[in-house]
Amino acid sequence: MVVLPLVLGLLAYALRLLAYERQHDFVQGWSERRDEQEQALIARGRRAVVVVGSTYCTAAGSNQLANALRHGSQPLQAVYVGANSPTIRVSQLMPVAQQHTEQEYAQRLAASFEQMAGALDVELQPFNRDVPLCVRIKHNQVLSDDAILSLWRSSLRRERPVDQVVFATTDDGLMWLDSWLDEPPRARLLLSIEVNLFLEPVPEHAESVSAVLLATAELCTAQEVAPMARVHRPVRVMDPAPALQDACRWGELSVQDKAFFTWHSQMSRQTLGDAHLALFSTGYRPDVARTHSLDKSLGLPECAVGNIALILASEQARTDQQPQLVMLRDTSVQALVVQPVR
Repeated sequence: MVVLPLVLGLLAYALRLLAYERQHDFVQGWSERRDEQEQALIARGRRAVVVVGSTYCTAAGSNQLANALRHGSQPLQAVYVGANSPTIRVSQLMPVAQQHTEQEYAQRLAASFEQMAGALDVELQPFNRDVPLCVRIKHNQVLSDDAILSLWRSSLRRERPVDQVVFATTDDGLMWLDSWLDEPPRARLLLSIEVNLFLEPVPEHAESVSAVLLATAELCTAQEVAPMARVHRPVRVMDPAPALQDACRWGELSVQDKAFFTWHSQMSRQTLGDAHLALFSTGYRPDVARTHSLDKSLGLPECAVGNIALILASEQARTDQQPQLVMLRDTSVQALVVQPVR
């Protein structure tokens, strides 16, 4: 009579122990899978491309733009536009528009493309001709896509096979990089061309024509090319604190990094203030002395804001060997980190 209860008790204990071990194994397995998934998401978020080089025409010059603006260049100048119009501030390429016609616009753009062609040829030369080249073009729709493409192709000094041409009419700032980073990895180059010229001067805006050559780090290593800087995943800023924290996390910018430089453009005072408060709340300390507003010096880049931001941040990252935080507004507010290549 004593044996039966003892056996039943031991059996119940064994069943409870087995259930506990199974639950423990499940929890441990779930925790390990969660950690693996978290690390995979972090690795995905931290994917980056590199800036191989850039060429551009701006009212502040066609080289060392970041250095020029940081040392006081003010291409945003007051101009007199006519007897019945007030004086406005504008940043214009030379020669400035006189007739304000599409024909003159095409001539001015062709001149900029011609000026940039030599530098672009130098940037592309180290890469084998069989490396696929994708060309992305964004412009302010004064001319047709075909006319823009024809002008660009006419300016090239050396024919190079182009794998794909994409007109990025609806692209939002630098958010197109988010999609590009998630495409299947393959050895290729991407040339981002952005055009912001005026038919008529636009107050507080900046004319520019620019091209930024991007690639994967692996391709640069294989082709023995030294890139300028590393560009990390952009983040759309809806709620400033978590969005900026993500941008800094993906860009490997830690709160211990005190020397990072901040570039911002086309952001309202309220949005910029909220962004700075969000950075402080998450442990980052942007230094006013290491912050530059494009709107006050170069002018509003408008549809070329993405390229101009990449050019400035990559130039400064290479010069200072310090991280660069970029915040801008196009259709949406967005942020990303550009790191030096060490």
